[in-house]
Amino acid sequence: MKYTVRAREGETQTILVQLDATEVTERLRTFYMAAAQNAGLKPAAGLTAKQLVEQELDHDEIGRSASETVASRTAPAVLDQAGVDIMGVPNYGCYGYAESGKTFAFDIVATVKPNMELDSYGPVALPEIDSEVDEGDIDDFVSSVARYHPDSVADESTNEVGANSLVSLAMETWREGKRVDGLCFEEREYQLGKGDMPEGFDEGILGARVGETRTVEFSAPVPNRRSRGVFPVRSYTATATVKAILKQVEPTIDDAWVARNITACASVAQLREKARRELQQQATEQSHGYLLYRAADAVSQRLTEPVPDSAFASHYAELLQGFRGELVSRGITEQDYLSENNMSADELKHRLMSQTREQVRQGLALDAMARHHGIKITQSELKAYLGKTSQGNPDETLDDLKAHGGLRRAEEAALRAKTNEWLVETARPIEAEGPNGAV
Repeated sequence: MKYTVRAREGETQTILVQLDATEVTERLRTFYMAAAQNAGLKPAAGLTAKQLVEQELDHDEIGRSASETVASRTAPAVLDQAGVDIMGVPNYGCYGYAESGKTFAFDIVATVKPNMELDSYGPVALPEIDSEVDEGDIDDFVSSVARYHPDSVADESTNEVGANSLVSLAMETWREGKRVDGLCFEEREYQLGKGDMPEGFDEGILGARVGETRTVEFSAPVPNRRSRGVFPVRSYTATATVKAILKQVEPTIDDAWVARNITACASVAQLREKARRELQQQATEQSHGYLLYRAADAVSQRLTEPVPDSAFASHYAELLQGFRGELVSRGITEQDYLSENNMSADELKHRLMSQTREQVRQGLALDAMARHHGIKITQSELKAYLGKTSQGNPDETLDDLKAHGGLRRAEEAALRAKTNEWLVETARPIEAEGPNGAV
């Protein structure tokens, strides 16, 4: 990989990058494998992942996507090596499509992170928060435990299984004349309408009366290692006896109930003490989080000049990209999200823009505080931060950042977090607050 940092133009930095043929081939191989998997394409004899994708998807669209993916996965390492700190996500100018076995050149066009100044670098003023847990809080906790652990008792108001009935069943099941131990039991609760059994089972016991035994036929796929994701469907025969129709009621919380249902608790007193500890921890964490927000917000009010619009635009693009990626991981569309939250597209944009302005101002103000007071982040502190914020082993995450880029962004985030904690630790009571949160 080679790169050339071009002369900066105002708030924009352009870097020309050139990858050799081997680098391009490896990045494209990874891209096409992921693209085939995401599109649900099944392996075919004699066809590579690239060939599978190209015969199923639009050639120009996949070419553009592949080229931008190669660029975006290369950019973090380039920015780290070049020592360029940017806002949000960059744009890319690609010179043609990336092709296996050929060199590939592209531009990284990014908004450089500005160094802002504050009108005061003194301590912030923060309120003193009472986060003690009272007996009423514990009563509410115990009541919620009762609601989430209802007892099942016989429902005397009905004697016939309905579409959403909770029933107690005894069952014996066979597949192709052989007993299926996992589907044989003397008594087990079963909720109709939840889809826990294959299609046909609920219908088979619908309308049955207490004490009645029915023979139910249903079919279900049987996983095996050789099926490659396509499982053979087998037929089952079950005899199901309705032992009772049940209803759920809130239990009486006494020592016996606690010992039966709550792990590591043998009495109501122990349950209440457990509740106190958990609620106290939650309250402490929530209070600390609030103080961190107040501290960052206070220093953001001390910025001496407006943040450039380009910084907000770049961060907004990153926030929007992350939001849409989260929707994809959840398997829902943006319209689904708007409907679920009773929100318009304009309201969503306004919310993201508000988050953008707040996050950018606070981040740049924390940067200024760290520079002024000489706050640094050590390797062990960075690992500790990665351990809290990323999945997997922090040592492995750090090695990956060093190898593939993103180290400077991780160090920036860790330093901001450390500076924010320092502000809370050095804060003064809110009564002594002066202009812009200074004392």
